[in-house]
Amino acid sequence: MDFSTSAKRSWGTDDPTAIVRMYAEYMKPGRWRPQPDIKHLQLPYYAQDESLPPIPTPEEIDDALFSDPRNHFGPGDVKRNVLRVKSVYAVKIGGSTIAQEAENLFFLQEQNVTGLRLPKLYAVFHHQGADPTGRYRRRPQMYPDRSKWKAYYYLIMSYIEGESISEEFWGSIDREAQLKVYRKLGEQVELLRSIKPPHPNYYGRVYDQPLRVDCPYTNYATFEFFGPFHSYEAFFEQMLKTWERRILYHASFSRARGLTLDNVLDSKGMPIFDPEVQKAAVCFLRNVGNKDSVADRSVLTQSDFNAGNIMLVQPKSGPFAYSKRKEEWDVHLVDWERMAWLPAWTEIDRALLYTPACLLGDGFPTWGSLEWTLIAIFAGESSCTFRKAKWYATVDREFLTSQEILKHNRKSSFD
Repeated sequence: MDFSTSAKRSWGTDDPTAIVRMYAEYMKPGRWRPQPDIKHLQLPYYAQDESLPPIPTPEEIDDALFSDPRNHFGPGDVKRNVLRVKSVYAVKIGGSTIAQEAENLFFLQEQNVTGLRLPKLYAVFHHQGADPTGRYRRRPQMYPDRSKWKAYYYLIMSYIEGESISEEFWGSIDREAQLKVYRKLGEQVELLRSIKPPHPNYYGRVYDQPLRVDCPYTNYATFEFFGPFHSYEAFFEQMLKTWERRILYHASFSRARGLTLDNVLDSKGMPIFDPEVQKAAVCFLRNVGNKDSVADRSVLTQSDFNAGNIMLVQPKSGPFAYSKRKEEWDVHLVDWERMAWLPAWTEIDRALLYTPACLLGDGFPTWGSLEWTLIAIFAGESSCTFRKAKWYATVDREFLTSQEILKHNRKSSFD
């Protein structure tokens, strides 16, 4: 493949330095990234449960943010924007992705799938004039005009009394106990997949909407929306364009930094694909591009099996009521903003990257080290589905590892 022709088609230029700058601009911290508008849920949305305290106002949420640090919960940086209010409500604060998550929860509640465990949606609204980040509270003299304060989305859900999976807990239980958790997660996956797409060959978000700008299969460092797609061929064609754009960036990064790393240069001195990445890409094309009605079928996908999004909740009834063994607890899933109908193999790929077993690994996990976890979650999947996920994951991790190689000038250890 000719670098110059491909780069002009994909990035609009064949200047490696310009491509690197375009990518850096996209990835700039705090850069606003557009998201598709929600179509079905009208804002503001309120669904007050009369048996609960009144839905909190932005002012009450502000007070909860700063009155007691114990109101904050969740893993890592999530704690800054997720908090417990009035004991029974979980509140998320942020940009337009908050509204997308609300619409996804609204859709799931409409489906009313028995046994699917997720937060209940009570409200979502857009508000300007509150101070959920504390910026204005810390420097009131700099921001005297409240009308110029930033606006935020507020998502108010039921608070789930449970525990997310921590490294300490996961490392303290044996493989059989871990398998119990994975099988419970697999049950939730099957219930979610029981919700059929608008038509069999639909790939997109709920209510006939495009995929998010950060969907890794259809977008790489652009602000464009793609989809919904109405055939696997259309989805795969966009995926090829995404991978071409990604490969060209990595080649440009190498050239702009003066690193060769076994890159092959064409007669004009322009970089083409790294041989190792090129080999993996061929495997990817041969395996993922071949049409398979089972592996490619459209399934509703949560897309983020991060350990922090898997909640273990102590059951109040049944044989394990009030059990102290957390692997016997019910599994609830939270964080639904990335939900979409995608090919079945993509969910296995995402699970490889995010499953709780990754807590105990160093760097990017290999397929072999986590194959047993994936089989436990996706027990009924075909061998072809696993094979497609494996090759995509191989290419994906090779890119991620290659980026570290380019930064540190060292060889990949991914196998």
